[in-house]
Amino acid sequence: MRLYGAQSMIAPLRRVLMRRPDESFGEVDPQRWHYTAHPNLKRAQDEHDVPVAILHSAEVEVLYHDIPQPGRADSIFVFDPAIVTYAGAIILRMGKDLRRGEEEAMAQRFAQLDIPILATLDSAVLVEGGDLLWLDDETLAVGIGFRTNAEGFR
Repeated sequence: MRLYGAQSMIAPLRRVLMRRPDESFGEVDPQRWHYTAHPNLKRAQDEHDVPVAILHSAEVEVLYHDIPQPGRADSIFVFDPAIVTYAGAIILRMGKDLRRGEEEAMAQRFAQLDIPILATLDSAVLVEGGDLLWLDDETLAVGIGFRTNAEGFR
């Protein structure tokens, strides 16, 4: 059985990678990260624990991406630095300058999980997972904007 692959957004979830909010989120400068207020780390962790408990009760295996990422407040959003296909992962290139570097940490975690890396984007190519949506196993919708540019779409 393949232990990775996310080309469906409607198939039953069996395994998921998550990141619990840590000091990199809790000690953030809200102005620098464009947050409306300083995060309450304890509350964010408590809120994170609720869907994790629901996933566990649904017998979904929850894996953690816990490679330290000091200074990267948005690293809790693990959907953005990569896209995982049935063949392996593509490491994306973050459009938000403050998030650059999350990609390498994600690639390290995938290596630990034996998920093959098919490609790593670089140069002027920008793509973030939040701009990608699988419509079915073979159709990927891509939103273009400051996080995903035309070169990333190509």
